[in-house]
Amino acid sequence: MLLIYDLIFVIIFWFFVPVMIYKLIKRPGYKRTFLERFSVYGKRAAELQKFKNCVWVHAVSVGEGMIACNMIAEWLKQNPTLKIAVSTTTTTGQQLVRDKLAGYENVTVIYCPLDLGYMVKRTLKLLEPKMLVIFETELWPNMIALSARMGIKVCLVNARMSDKSCKGYYRYRYFFNKLLSKFSFIGTQSYHDEQRFARISPDSKIFTTGNMKFDQQIPQNLDSLSLDKYFGVDFKGKIILAASTHEGEEKLILEQFFKLNQMKDKLTNGEQNNNSDSNDVKLILMPRHAERGSELEVMIREFIAQFPADKKVKFGRRSTNGRNCLDNDSLDILLADTTGEMLHFINKSDIVIMGKSLAGHDEGHNLIEPALLKKAIICGKELTNFRFILQTLKNAEALTIIDNDANLYKAMEKLLEDESLCQSLGEKAFGALQAHCGATAKNIKHLEDLL
Repeated sequence: MLLIYDLIFVIIFWFFVPVMIYKLIKRPGYKRTFLERFSVYGKRAAELQKFKNCVWVHAVSVGEGMIACNMIAEWLKQNPTLKIAVSTTTTTGQQLVRDKLAGYENVTVIYCPLDLGYMVKRTLKLLEPKMLVIFETELWPNMIALSARMGIKVCLVNARMSDKSCKGYYRYRYFFNKLLSKFSFIGTQSYHDEQRFARISPDSKIFTTGNMKFDQQIPQNLDSLSLDKYFGVDFKGKIILAASTHEGEEKLILEQFFKLNQMKDKLTNGEQNNNSDSNDVKLILMPRHAERGSELEVMIREFIAQFPADKKVKFGRRSTNGRNCLDNDSLDILLADTTGEMLHFINKSDIVIMGKSLAGHDEGHNLIEPALLKKAIICGKELTNFRFILQTLKNAEALTIIDNDANLYKAMEKLLEDESLCQSLGEKAFGALQAHCGATAKNIKHLEDLL
C-alpha cells in the first residue's frame, strides 16, 4: 500500500514543485536549512544525532507552531530532561518556532521531510524518536506508518476534522481506518471532532481533550507594531481589521466599508483626513495567503480609481511599504500582506472581521486570537471548521453574526457608533475562553503516561 502511495506521491510532487519554489521565494521566514524537506541534513546530522530518543513534535505552520511552542514550554516545566525535535513545513512556521524556542538547549528545530518513504526513514533513523506528536490534521501515511513500524508511539493532538474532511475520509475509510489505528492516542478539540474520527476508525484511542488554542498566551511585545507611518502619529479614530480573508471577501469588505456614513460623507464633501478626528475609520486588509498581495493590490487600485481625483482614497501596501499619498497624509486602506503579524494587527484594531466566513465561504478561521485580545468580532453565520468555538462565543453573546453579506455594513456601523458595545463584546469573548482553558495540561498528561 505504501509503495503505491509513494508512486502516486512522486507523480503529484512534480506538479507541486513550481508551487513549492514560488512559496519559498515569496514567503519570508527561515530558509537556510530548507533542504531538510528532502532529508538532506549535511553537517547538522551530527548535531541531530545528539537528540536520539527524543520526542518528535510536528507542527505545520505558524498557527500550529504557536500552540506547539506553548505546549513544549509547559511540558518541559514538568519534564525538564526531555529532548524534543520540532519540525515545521513552512518557512514562516520555521522562523516562529526557532525564535520562540531559542532558549531551550534540549530542543532542536528541523524541517519536516516530504512524505516519501526513504526520506521519512532517513529522518527517523537520524533521530530515533521514542514518540511522534503530530498537531491537528497532518495525516501523512509514511510518517505515521513507518514510525509505528519502528515501535515509535504516534500521537495526534489538538486534532480536528471538518464535515467535508470526514466525508472524504469515510469514502476511503478502509485506508484511513488502518492509518488512524496506528495512533497510540488521539486528542480532539471537541466532542464533535471525536465523533467524526470515531466514525472513520471506531476502535482507535480517541479522547476529547479540548482546544489548546484556548490556552494560548499573549506575547509581551504586541505593542512593537507601529501604524504611525500609515495612519499618522495623532490618529485617534477606529481601525477595522479584515483578518485571514480569502478570494471574494476583500472586494465585499471594501464595498461595504465605503457605505459607512463617515466614509461616504468624507468622499462626497471632499474632506481631508484629520488624524485628530476620533470619528475617522481606517481599514486593514490582511489576506490569509500573503502571496496574494500583488493580485489584491491591483483589485484595490481598480476599486479606488472610481473616485474623483479630488476625493482620492489613499492606499498602501505593507510588504513593499508602498504608499500612493503624500508623506503628511494618512492612508484610508492598508494591505497587510505579511506573515507572522496577525496578533500584532489584531491588537491594534478595534473591530475584527474574521475571514473565510463571508462571500460564499463558510469554513471560517479561528476566533480565539481576537477573543483573547478582547476585540469586537464580526463573522459569518457558519464556521464549519470551528463550530465549537463559534458556538462557545455565540452562547456568551460575544459575537456579531452576519446572516447575509449585505448586512456587513450595518454591523460595522453599529459597532463604530457604540464603543461601549465593542468593549462589552470583547470582554464577553475573553470571559468565554477562560471557561475552556486546560487542554494543554490534559494532552501533556496523556503523552507523559505513554512515555
